[in-house]
Amino acid sequence: AVAWRCDEPSLRNDAMTIASVGGEDSIGAELTWWRQGAGMGLFRGSLELSGGRSARVVVKAKPSDQLLLEVAESVAALASPALGRAYAQFRDSIGFTRCHVREVALYRDAAARIRQHMPAVLALSPVEEDSRCVLVLDELPASALFHAGAADAPWSAAHLRAAIDGAADIHACWYDREVELRSQPWLAPVRSSERW
Repeated sequence: AVAWRCDEPSLRNDAMTIASVGGEDSIGAELTWWRQGAGMGLFRGSLELSGGRSARVVVKAKPSDQLLLEVAESVAALASPALGRAYAQFRDSIGFTRCHVREVALYRDAAARIRQHMPAVLALSPVEEDSRCVLVLDELPASALFHAGAADAPWSAAHLRAAIDGAADIHACWYDREVELRSQPWLAPVRSSERW
């Protein structure tokens, strides 16, 4: 179940079509989909709105962090039994812990300063520690800047400035608020220099 947040009062959430995106955007999502089934991963879709309008959306059905960690540990063990054991020992220090609740919480509670750099949120599932979560987001328009590779034209100076300024704006929201940030229930365990 998801809670619809769209300002569009006539959004008909029963008139949604979706198709799997596949795994080109996330190896972790693809491997988890392979292990868990078709209910996980990235999907593109369309929502019907009033007046015959429609909205293009991306639906993210994210597995729980524990399922993602299990898949990553299995892959590590396939590469090397020793690597699998090391991954198992330090799995809570890699950064995936609470990743499914973290993304929902950030979309739900983001400050306006951060929200201006995010796709619009149409729906979010409740935050539950041990289950998957679902996010329905406005699909960003296609851009040559997505997945730019060596064969693509380099970013212009204006694009680079915009990316750096946007990243700085996002990081500045928590500047000098480290104690408050560390108290957030969605934050992964803090990695000390000793833990590193």
